[in-house]
Amino acid sequence: MSNFEQHSYGLWLVFADVSYLAGFAGFLPSESAVPSLIYGIHPDVWGNGYATEAAGAVLRYALEQLAFPKVIADVDEPNAASVKVLEKIDMKQTRRSVVKGRPLLYFES
Repeated sequence: MSNFEQHSYGLWLVFADVSYLAGFAGFLPSESAVPSLIYGIHPDVWGNGYATEAAGAVLRYALEQLAFPKVIADVDEPNAASVKVLEKIDMKQTRRSVVKGRPLLYFES
């Protein structure tokens, strides 16, 4: 709640129906004042489009309602499904790096 109070954004819950919490999507503040997109969907509902729908909705909110010029995201390179989600919502890969032995891909809108 403090992120919503301070930044007008935070994490929203994703429901597969009114009683099944499927995951979350939203933003974390970053050092550069550009919001960082994050999301997570429960494995039981992977492949149903929830990640793409939720990530796309919060991205549009940040760009259209909050008027951010861009949004950033990072993903573990081996996580092909998350890379595909970011590509589907028109985020572009900007760089690759290795952080603590893990290859990361960086995206921005």
